Amino acid sequence: LEGTNYTNSIEGVGDGKAGSVTKGADASGTGGGASRGTVAVTKSVDGDGKGLVPAGTEFTVKVEEIAPTGKIAQTYNLMVKADGTPVNGLYQRGTGWKLRLSEPTFPKVPGVTFGDPVFAAGEGITLTDDGKVATAAITPGKLISVSLTNTATADRGEVSITKAIEGTAAGAVSAERTFPIKATFQVPKGAPAVAERDHRVAAGETWTLGGLPVGTVVTFSETKPADTTGMVWGEPKFTPSNKVTVPTGSQA
Repeated sequence: LEGTNYTNSIEGVGDGKAGSVTKGADASGTGGGASRGTVAVTKSVDGDGKGLVPAGTEFTVKVEEIAPTGKIAQTYNLMVKADGTPVNGLYQRGTGWKLRLSEPTFPKVPGVTFGDPVFAAGEGITLTDDGKVATAAITPGKLISVSLTNTATADRGEVSITKAIEGTAAGAVSAERTFPIKATFQVPKGAPAVAERDHRVAAGETWTLGGLPVGTVVTFSETKPADTTGMVWGEPKFTPSNKVTVPTGSQA
């Protein structure tokens, strides 16, 4: 085997997953509306994916205005930004009126899945058990503050890399020998950071790296093994590249 040179190659493939959302709207309102006898809705976003939600993203809050008779007199949407700016209901109402608030749809933000909306308890506000619907009892001349929070979760995926030994001396390599591989991660702007990972793999073994934000660029590296008497190692080669982007989709 002396003087034999052979390839030390690695192949990488990737898969990932992401949630999908739709958005709908009817009549809508923004920062205008009534100054009293209604609600003022504020919105916030938390979760590890909140940094992926662009500034200025608008969320749809459905308002059903219920007359003292119990019948729905008006239905419309308020478009609320998650920056703490209150958006008021469109109409001034009096004693006996109630406004029922919900969030039927979410904005479509790549790489993010939104959790169920949660309204906060407050004066004059009645919540459903799951907190997804708030009903505000109107007091004439007063503005009822309603707070709504969504959890934004960064969509995760995974990539995998398989070790291969090629060349005329491949058969002389012990099946128990393992090789150190390092993976570093460049996550999308606003996504949660991922610490570098190290792993040892044997020939024919696959290393799967999960829990990675969609869109993360994974860079693999391996130090060339030291040559020994009768065996010369080639530089590690990655097919098709040592960089793999965590894609949207589900694991096959």
